[in-house]
Amino acid sequence: MSFLLRLSLLSTLITPALIAASCRGLSEKADVLDSRQESLLLSFEKAKASEKNEPLNSCSLYTRLSGENFPLKELSLLKAHMTCPDPQTYPAISHEMIEKNPWLTGLDLERQLQEAQQKKDPRETAQALLKKAQWSNQVRDKIQWLKRARDILLPLLEKDQALWSDINQRLVHLAPRFIENPEPKDDIRVGSDLIYDRQFAKGRTYLQQALERAGFSNEEKYLAFRALRNSYKTEGDKKSYLKVCEQLTHWLEKNGSPQRLHEAGITWARAQWTEGQPTKALQILKRLEKKLKGSVALEEINYVRARIAEEAHHVDLALRHLDEAQKNLGSRKSSTTDRILFSKAWLLRKKSKYSEAAEVLAVLKKICNQHKDSIEQFTKASRQDLVDQEVAQLRILEAYLPQQMPREELEKLITAVIAETKASSMKDMGMVIKTVTAKTAGAADNRLVSEIVKAKLT
Repeated sequence: MSFLLRLSLLSTLITPALIAASCRGLSEKADVLDSRQESLLLSFEKAKASEKNEPLNSCSLYTRLSGENFPLKELSLLKAHMTCPDPQTYPAISHEMIEKNPWLTGLDLERQLQEAQQKKDPRETAQALLKKAQWSNQVRDKIQWLKRARDILLPLLEKDQALWSDINQRLVHLAPRFIENPEPKDDIRVGSDLIYDRQFAKGRTYLQQALERAGFSNEEKYLAFRALRNSYKTEGDKKSYLKVCEQLTHWLEKNGSPQRLHEAGITWARAQWTEGQPTKALQILKRLEKKLKGSVALEEINYVRARIAEEAHHVDLALRHLDEAQKNLGSRKSSTTDRILFSKAWLLRKKSKYSEAAEVLAVLKKICNQHKDSIEQFTKASRQDLVDQEVAQLRILEAYLPQQMPREELEKLITAVIAETKASSMKDMGMVIKTVTAKTAGAADNRLVSEIVKAKLT
């Protein structure tokens, strides 16, 4: 990043003191700013500090700076236009200037809006707001500016129908809740958007209408059901959330695919369990298993059963459910694989079955290493999108693995194991490593264990 761009970004985002520090430390053109540049920078700081309470002073300083050989002269010219009473008397802001300094685009759009408002020109103001909306990458900001533009143009609708229609079309595309007199076919879009805007009651009215109307497909009704269900979860209405979870699951038994029924049923069972109704949750899972057997893999059902059993301190039952979940998986890998393996390792450790726990954790570590290899390969291929996916999956997986023991702690444990097993030479190395591995259950790197054991037995 060039010195000018770095300094310019800092000038709009942070304090004047840091701008001065940046001038001294970040310049790629010179190691030290001469006294003239230091003086100009101090003037810029004063202008910025005076904008609110002494705009005329800011105007004077920015005007002078815009004509100097100063890294922020373009920014100063923009600021002069925004702080001076009659910006028309100053050099125009050219398209070429903004093109060469794209970091100034946002501020220049704000200047255009300010000047349009000062002229009290509704059409120009609406156009400036439209430009801001087109430039922004924040949906909420886009909606806010388009709504303002549409409202400003409303009194001029007959004279400026084309511009109003363009702005209105952009607005309702982003936010269907602003459709005037929505038709029945718009119910789901409008309802979902109202819920996004946290207008829950109003949004649900539209979604309920969609569910009751005959003109909507099952696909559309499924989307309406999901939006309705999630609205209660977002709002924290647990009773209504459970009710809609149940309604959606029963509706999908007749109208949905096995995959969607599986997702809805698991969500309902988990919700019941979370609300302290494990018996009800298990009944739902049993019904779901009966409906889906042979059409959908059942590892998630058995995983949830295991978690419920573990919470009730039925460790052996939980392990049986996890074994069943692994059978369901076979050689496949699903989003539940890592959770199944970690839960199994944790429960085996609770049962003091350290060797078995270590074996399970070794599988998890192997999957981790596969992700690391993929990250390396995708990085070499410049596929950042795939790198990001692998990194995200690796972070989730690493959260399941136990924290690695510090070397000092591991050395103490190995010393104790050597004394316990009465190992005295390299021929006992395998026995010591096996015992240490069982006791650490995945919390120690195997290569480090071998290295320390070898050093102590040599």
